[in-house]
Amino acid sequence: MTDGSKLAENVVRYCAQNLPEAEFHVLGMVNTISIGSTHRTMMLTEVLKKMAKKAVNKTAKQLQDLGIKKLHKHVLTGVPIMLLGLGITTLIIIVCPVLPF
Repeated sequence: MTDGSKLAENVVRYCAQNLPEAEFHVLGMVNTISIGSTHRTMMLTEVLKKMAKKAVNKTAKQLQDLGIKKLHKHVLTGVPIMLLGLGITTLIIIVCPVLPF
């Protein structure tokens, strides 16, 4: 899982360098359920989708720059634990956008 931090970027680089023939799925996830006092409106969901796409594209570019050829980008919305049960068996890098507030 990567949050865009320097440490996370190092993990992405490590995976790309050590598994150059792997198939990478960069997965952005937008949680659509309410958590605590945060009410998920359509507007907030759209903002989170845009942030997730930006984060996925950044990580995908990093992988491409490191020579990764088998690369897939996904942005999913829903309940994260259910989304992870999709049965993908290849290497997955999950990108979680961090709210700026």
